[in-house]
Amino acid sequence: MGLGRKRKVVPFRSAGELDAMAAAGAIVGAALVAVRKHTKPGVSTLELDAVAEQVIRDAGAVPSFKGYHGFSGSICSSINERVVHGIPSADDLVVEGDLVSIDCGAILDGWHGDSAWTFGVGEIIEADRLLSEATRLSMDAGIAAMIAGNRLTDISHAIELGTRAAEVEHGRKYGIVDGYGGHGIGRSMHMDPFLPNEGAPGKGPELVVGSVLAIEPMLTLGTTRTAVLDDDWTVVTTDGSRSAHWEHTVAVTENGPRILTLRLE
Repeated sequence: MGLGRKRKVVPFRSAGELDAMAAAGAIVGAALVAVRKHTKPGVSTLELDAVAEQVIRDAGAVPSFKGYHGFSGSICSSINERVVHGIPSADDLVVEGDLVSIDCGAILDGWHGDSAWTFGVGEIIEADRLLSEATRLSMDAGIAAMIAGNRLTDISHAIELGTRAAEVEHGRKYGIVDGYGGHGIGRSMHMDPFLPNEGAPGKGPELVVGSVLAIEPMLTLGTTRTAVLDDDWTVVTTDGSRSAHWEHTVAVTENGPRILTLRLE
């Protein structure tokens, strides 16, 4: 007699554990709001890092990123052609017109929250504004697919379709960054499964009530290809085109998707 194969599911949490993750996520959201408030021409990304760390520690949490595989910051500060993993620096000064992506994480009572936000500094060009909007819309499409019974790549496909819809609306093409995407999250910041930002639907583990994923599309105004700088962290577009990065930690519930990293602006 054959044995039935065990159904693979995206790791899930209890209702109480989701509340605990939401508490960590709320701190991340507050840190991002504080960083955006302080992002003005002339400020250094190291100063912005200090703002985020202060908010996180004042809330009784610990920055997820600081010390992670040797990373020195509490945020990743990625400006313009830098896609992700930019290292905060006293020499890295924000200027008018920059497109700034801030990624931030916090640990509270052993649970992680992870979120990213792209915004402009002062007056920005329309192409950059639309790029950030397209990335947000792609993330929102992925969040909407966080429904019990869907498969992992149903989210990937939704993100891709969100990008293509934004292209139609904006009348231009966007690059979906190769090799980077979302991930499982819980008592570790990065957990299986890896979540691609494009692809065919209907594949991978099943979403169940309590499943949690960090959904994080990264789009560019040009290439899909990236390179890592000599600091072994900073990821940049190979053609110098600008990039945007939006991310929320999201759970599947009986009542639909629940964003665990809300930002109260």
